Amino acid sequence: MIPLIRNTTICSFLAGILVASFQTLSAQSIDMEGLINYQIISPTLINLKVAKLENNKPIGSVTSNLVLQGWASRKKYSGGKINGYKIAQVNLGKLRGGKHLNNIDETTLLRQPPSSEKGVFYITLILAEQTDLDYATVDYASLEAKVFDLLPPKINPGTKVIAFRDKYVNFKVTVLANARYPVVFSATNLPSGLSINSTTGVVSGIPRVLGKHNTTIIATNIAGSDRSNLSFNISEKPKTPVITNSNSYSINNGETFTLKILATNDPYWYEVSGIPPGLNLNPEMGLISGRPNKIGTYQVILEAYNQEGGGQKSVSFAIQTPLRIITNPTSTSVKEGGNAEFLVRTEGSSQPNFRWYHNGVLLIGANKPKLMINNSIQSDAGEYYVAVSSDKQTVVSSIVQLNVQALDNLPNSTRQRTSSTN
Repeated sequence: MIPLIRNTTICSFLAGILVASFQTLSAQSIDMEGLINYQIISPTLINLKVAKLENNKPIGSVTSNLVLQGWASRKKYSGGKINGYKIAQVNLGKLRGGKHLNNIDETTLLRQPPSSEKGVFYITLILAEQTDLDYATVDYASLEAKVFDLLPPKINPGTKVIAFRDKYVNFKVTVLANARYPVVFSATNLPSGLSINSTTGVVSGIPRVLGKHNTTIIATNIAGSDRSNLSFNISEKPKTPVITNSNSYSINNGETFTLKILATNDPYWYEVSGIPPGLNLNPEMGLISGRPNKIGTYQVILEAYNQEGGGQKSVSFAIQTPLRIITNPTSTSVKEGGNAEFLVRTEGSSQPNFRWYHNGVLLIGANKPKLMINNSIQSDAGEYYVAVSSDKQTVVSSIVQLNVQALDNLPNSTRQRTSSTN
């Protein structure tokens, strides 16, 4: 058996000139032993070394011509016929029984699998003996390592990353690489607070230290690695405008509206997007004004700029129907002891507040659209109206009359009343 001395500097297949043809090789066995190693040193050259190769057959016998071959196959070779590409061959000559070969050091041509055959290959070193037709396997050494027909990843040209202390950074390192095979990312000398995702190549985090940092980015796949310098310039966070307006505004459709964009750090220019129809912006003053003319809810982006940059904030503009009374209460007459009812209907607010008044005095607890006066008495007679309010507006109904007709045959002491609201 031929033990294999593995060389850690095995290269990957690259696109080259010499292309191996697909072949098969029969297998047989004779008594051989020795030490072999190899190294792929360029896209077209491979070095094969034999420290010692012995023929343990009887003295006087002689082999046919011996060759040392390198093969690339899709499956790991374990004996029998090998199906693959012969990528190299070194002629060792004939070897007599009881004799040995040593100190063979040959650099020979490397014939790669075709470029269309990219993927995983297993390298096998085979000692073969010439036959009448071709060569037969004498012994072999099959590698555990996989060799790929692809290039190492290529990091896109390095750039300078401008970042700010205590402000989140997210920067993606991009590479040119075969997408079928994973690329592992790493980095040295990253600024404190940053890290790199080994799978995605995203550098992220919150930098803590000011200054310039020269970082080395490393991208590796099975074929090899590429390195690139990436410069981080960490400075103090710029004092850009911060908009301080409220998060939402309710505006009555068709009514005059004015809003100043409020921002810190002395902005000199303002912009908005998504503004409701009918409103306009003065970009120098940051003043939104006009009469909205379309009901709906609008998500408006307010922006303010100074020499350091811009700041923005999303606010909600709710354009709604103005609060108004669509049905006023009406005057009514009842006999003493009877029940009276006043009703108001409104629109423009989902939850308006109601306050009923009798002869100008607020009725405690009367806070519904309907006012009920049960078991009415003479003192219930008079003027009634209701004030309806939302968070921005109050409207008042028309004043109506309640007439209570006296029942002369009832003593006053028995007249009692109750009232309720609905």
